[in-house]
Amino acid sequence: MILITGATGMLGQEVANLLGNNHQFNVDEILTPSRAELNLEDGQSCINYLKKYKPKIVIHLAAKVMGLKGNLELQAESLIKNSLINSNLYSAMLNYLPEKIFFAGTAASYAYPFKSLPLREDLFLKGDVHEGEFGYAWAKRLSYPWLRIFREEFGVKVVYGVLTNLFGPNDRFRGSQTHVIPALINRANVSKSAGGNSLDVWGFPSTTRDFLFSGEAAKVIIHLILGPEINDNSILVNIGSGVETPMSSVASIIAREFALGKVNWLHDKPIGVSRRYLNIDKLNGSGITVNHDFDGQLTSTINWYMNNLGRLR
Repeated sequence: MILITGATGMLGQEVANLLGNNHQFNVDEILTPSRAELNLEDGQSCINYLKKYKPKIVIHLAAKVMGLKGNLELQAESLIKNSLINSNLYSAMLNYLPEKIFFAGTAASYAYPFKSLPLREDLFLKGDVHEGEFGYAWAKRLSYPWLRIFREEFGVKVVYGVLTNLFGPNDRFRGSQTHVIPALINRANVSKSAGGNSLDVWGFPSTTRDFLFSGEAAKVIIHLILGPEINDNSILVNIGSGVETPMSSVASIIAREFALGKVNWLHDKPIGVSRRYLNIDKLNGSGITVNHDFDGQLTSTINWYMNNLGRLR
């Protein structure tokens, strides 16, 4: 029995669908509770749920995600909510120990200033985090000691996945608390619908990120939790494309797909770190290859967006 927290989110839906639709995984039951069934901000709700189901595997994807702008402006809320979500679930698991735990961390938790690029797992804890996502990054980083203790004191097999910037279908495209790619897709559509011919982008064309399609991230997570255990003392595994993609490429593809003739770079807006991408040697060595077709995957995400405008978040 596998419990997926955050199963209604972009990544959670991909993981649940892949597990449910592929019989090779031989999963007897997949738990994808709603907030009404499992409220991770309520410690007693966590205890009651785990007592009832006692899952053997926990894939912990749930988080309060607000994007760069939200994390920058609501540092305390991000720290409090994410710390509470994680500590409630882990505290409950102490009473009903699973066999395996996967946790979805973030590249924002890497020590900054970066010691080198691409970012390697051994650099993860070598300093403080970037101030732009300070509360969110520290709340996510604080899962590290929990997982270490689960492994070393209780013998639970654990993976702390350090995820890069994800994009894909079922993302949150609207509102102020979105990530960069869905925000730009929605902004491009709004501009086009209003008769405009330009796309406004925060920051600089040279800003880079490591972008990974959500379906590929889901395949990696399932591989790491159900495949052969990585022979490595570290519980950290980078999950990314390993490719440094400039924002100029992102903006160019989105502008092309919406037939917008101009990109306006807003240099006065926050961008976080100027460069970031992950070393995925450890992931590649585990026996899985990430398919990175950024243009094609971004285009398919835009097509999904246009076909689902009526039910977007």
